[in-house]
Amino acid sequence: MLKITKSLAGFSSIAKVSLTRTFVSSTRSGSAEIKSKIDLPAVHEPAEGFDDVFQVPDRVQPTHGIPVCNLHFRGYLPQHLDFYVDFARRAAFSLNMPCSGPVYLPTQTSRWTVIKSPFVHKKSQENFERKTHKRLLQIKDTNPEVVQRWLHYLKMNAPAGIGMRATTWEFENVGVGKTMVEKAKKLQRSAPVSNGEDKETQVKEIAAQLLKDIEAETKDEPKA
Repeated sequence: MLKITKSLAGFSSIAKVSLTRTFVSSTRSGSAEIKSKIDLPAVHEPAEGFDDVFQVPDRVQPTHGIPVCNLHFRGYLPQHLDFYVDFARRAAFSLNMPCSGPVYLPTQTSRWTVIKSPFVHKKSQENFERKTHKRLLQIKDTNPEVVQRWLHYLKMNAPAGIGMRATTWEFENVGVGKTMVEKAKKLQRSAPVSNGEDKETQVKEIAAQLLKDIEAETKDEPKA
């Protein structure tokens, strides 16, 4: 608080007056009692480090280095394409498949020039451009059934705007020619007739036709 006083010489002087505040509690001592304690949850400090989602996907080291599948990715948006390639690598690690890192293939650029007006002799034209980004993943030393299951899983969860093309290799034992010939003979024996009917049904029809012919001949014979 400030207080202004007048002196004898006609000059005003300023005197500082201190102001104190006192707080008095209206509650009486001993009137409030704590009946039960409140258990607060413990504070957990975040652990140092990054989440596994934001880290580089883990990789399984190949044993023999034999490629069994090449998976090509195509897309117009590089962010979506890289995200799904990362998803495919994590799925391969979960299936214990040796998967390579993403291979960045050359970007394909397509351009079109069209006229702005429907008038055929219009001089003003407009250019359009489309870029197709490409990635590649290679799988090694994996059973063909596991590869097919991995490809089916990626096909089921593929987002819109991303295309995939897979090239697979399967290896057979020595003497695969003889086994192929035996399989072909079995298929030929069990194959249906040209009319689309099985052999058993065809034999039944022939037998029924023979019975009809015999009955017709017996009817036509003159009675003695």
